[in-house]
Amino acid sequence: MKKSFLFFFCLFLAFLQTRANDINKLYNTYLSTEGKQQINIGNQLLDEAFRKDLIDSLGHFKNHDDEMGMWVHYAAASWAWELHQVKDIAAPANEALKLSIKLNDLAMQGDCYHLLGAACQMQGDVFHAIEYFEKGYEADKQLNDPDRMSSSLNNLAGNYLSTDQVDQAEKYILRAIDLERNMKRPDKLAIRLGMASDIYLKLNKPQAALPYITEAFELDSIGNRPIKMAVRLSQRASVYEAMERYNDAKRSLLQALSIFAGTTHTRSTAICYNQLGKLALREEQLLQAQEYYGNAVNLSRQCGDIYTESKAARGLAEALKTKNPEQALVMLDRYVQLSDTIFSEQMAQKLSMFQAKYNQNESEHKAMIEEHQSQFQTTLLILVGIVLCLIVILGYLYYIHHHRKALPTITPTQKDHAVGTETNKEETESQELRSIALTNREKQILQLCCKGLQDKEIAQLLYISERTVNTHKSNIFRKCGVNNTVELVRFAFTNGLVVD
Repeated sequence: MKKSFLFFFCLFLAFLQTRANDINKLYNTYLSTEGKQQINIGNQLLDEAFRKDLIDSLGHFKNHDDEMGMWVHYAAASWAWELHQVKDIAAPANEALKLSIKLNDLAMQGDCYHLLGAACQMQGDVFHAIEYFEKGYEADKQLNDPDRMSSSLNNLAGNYLSTDQVDQAEKYILRAIDLERNMKRPDKLAIRLGMASDIYLKLNKPQAALPYITEAFELDSIGNRPIKMAVRLSQRASVYEAMERYNDAKRSLLQALSIFAGTTHTRSTAICYNQLGKLALREEQLLQAQEYYGNAVNLSRQCGDIYTESKAARGLAEALKTKNPEQALVMLDRYVQLSDTIFSEQMAQKLSMFQAKYNQNESEHKAMIEEHQSQFQTTLLILVGIVLCLIVILGYLYYIHHHRKALPTITPTQKDHAVGTETNKEETESQELRSIALTNREKQILQLCCKGLQDKEIAQLLYISERTVNTHKSNIFRKCGVNNTVELVRFAFTNGLVVD
């Protein structure tokens, strides 16, 4: 009986795993096929993505084009995100991004940038996460979509807060809060207000943080969101502690624990116990501190949160050092081990961020140098052009000045005489043209010569001999003062002797 149960249980798990990997398998098949088969596989993948609420229904694509490819890659990246398979997000998300840029699909561009930013954030690459979230925000601004813009701003604020760029985080979260107030979405507004409280606490401005976290708690209370209420109470306790209102902080934490009790929110519960342990230590309630810190150690180990566990181990070592120094040393050793791990991870992250910033600064510096060189070359070319223009202008002025000196001075009498001479010359030429007296036959031959006929053709046309034609042409040459037929034709056209 037990064997049968185990067999069917294994089959059930295998079925679940197969279902979980449906989109992964379809995507790998899609990448390795072409033509109609690729279209069919792509449509199957999009149907499965719709069933898993990853995308809206798109219908079926009849042809494989950029739009289909964009949606297939995006669905694959979204599914990898759902399964927390971080390393499988970047490749399909980048492919979807390329196609969305080609298709000028701003909404898809924003979604791809957010996916890539979230993947970098999960891998601890906060610098590149911020870069992607910034690009996503720019796409959302172009769409003028307040919902998307608010989400982008919240992501940016969280990432800037995690890198201690708190002023930048404040700027973004205040924009997000303004958008949410206009959209009247109390659940989203509470999230933005909670982020603002954390930012002002980081800025060491607890008085500024308190109104934000108080309003966030009230909104979650009205909306009957108990887990969110517990988170807000924990945040408010941190603000009270910074304001040295320790009793208020303790009351908030105990209220939060009463909500978290029996839930799966292990990490949040461990954080509350750490906060209570710190308050108990301050009041020298060592037994109470041991209990709180002990609970925090156990819960943080369950959820694998080494940062929360390290704080709990340090606090527990402090609480035990008087009554149980050996156990205190054990917890202190655990704290040192965890701190070394956290330090190594933080150093690796900071080194990665430094390298990325260095590369970016190098690129910007190189671009700036190239821009300056380009500007210098442009300025130099303009100066050379101006100098050449000045040289040409001066040369022209010099030429005009010396040319005028070389010209003889003409008196009015000389000018009238020159004009009269020119007029007489034109009249003489006109009289000479009128004096050319051609016979009717010579005029006929002249006209035919101008039409390009040869002597033989002219003779046949006029029914005379070729010799007679030559004789007439000789007389025409003599009267017109030319030596051959070519000169005669030019002379005739120039002086209007040819009639069309």
